[in-house]
Amino acid sequence: MLNLTHYQRTLGREALGLPAPGNTTTRNRFAVAPDAPAMLNTWHGLVARGAAELLDAEGAQAEVFRLTLAGALAVLQPGESLCPQEFPDAPAAAA
Repeated sequence: MLNLTHYQRTLGREALGLPAPGNTTTRNRFAVAPDAPAMLNTWHGLVARGAAELLDAEGAQAEVFRLTLAGALAVLQPGESLCPQEFPDAPAAAA
């Protein structure tokens, strides 16, 4: 499992729409404007560690990221699960 900082976990949980009703993620994306260099550095660090990926957003005014399965599992809290449409290979519920 990835060891993430509190800030990385917070951004990852926001990308997944957590907390959410039913304790299941509701999305998997996070857009960062170019005028937020600290946040961009954090997301690029997550990409470098295999916890996230940068989506191709040609012409977008922001960089758009999403968590990998490993990154998503690292931010879940007990009793939460991943949306099967976003993560079809994910376990049914977090331990």
